[in-house]
Amino acid sequence: MVNTAVSKFVFDLLERHLVSVEEEKDRIIEKYFSNPMQDKNEFEWLVNDYIKKIQTYLSEVKVVEEADHVCPFVMIGSIVEVEDLEEHELETFQIVSPLEQEEDIRPDYASYLSPIGKALLLKKAQEKVSVETPMGTVYYQIKSIQFPETEVSASN
Repeated sequence: MVNTAVSKFVFDLLERHLVSVEEEKDRIIEKYFSNPMQDKNEFEWLVNDYIKKIQTYLSEVKVVEEADHVCPFVMIGSIVEVEDLEEHELETFQIVSPLEQEEDIRPDYASYLSPIGKALLLKKAQEKVSVETPMGTVYYQIKSIQFPETEVSASN
C-alpha cells in the first residue's frame, strides 16, 4: 500500500473496522470451520493478511483535516462498482461478512469468502482483477469504491 493522506474520519473508521474484523474472526471459525481443516487455515490466513495490510496502511498514512472521505481500497462492508471487461457491463457489489443475517442478504451482496469477495479485497479503484468462477474466469476493473451509507451518515 502507498503512503498517502486520509481524513480523520477514514482513519478512525479503518481502526474501528479492524477491531470488528478481529472480534468477528473467532465467531466465523466457530460457525463455518469447526473441524480443523485446510479451509480453516486458509480463512485464518486471509483474515490475518487483511488485518496486517490495513494495520500497515494505518501506520504509514498521514491524517489530514482537509482530505475527502474516500474509501482507499475495497474493505469488508464497502460498496464496489466494477466493469465486466468482456461484457462491458457495470455491476455493483457490497462486500459483506458471511455472518450477515440471511434475511438481510441481497443479490448484490458478496461475502468476502466468495470468489468475487476474495478477489476484490484490498484492491484500489482502477485495478483489474480476475475472478475464478464455476463458469470460468471473469475479468473486472474496479470503477469506484464507497463506504456504506451507514458509516458516512454516522460521521455527520
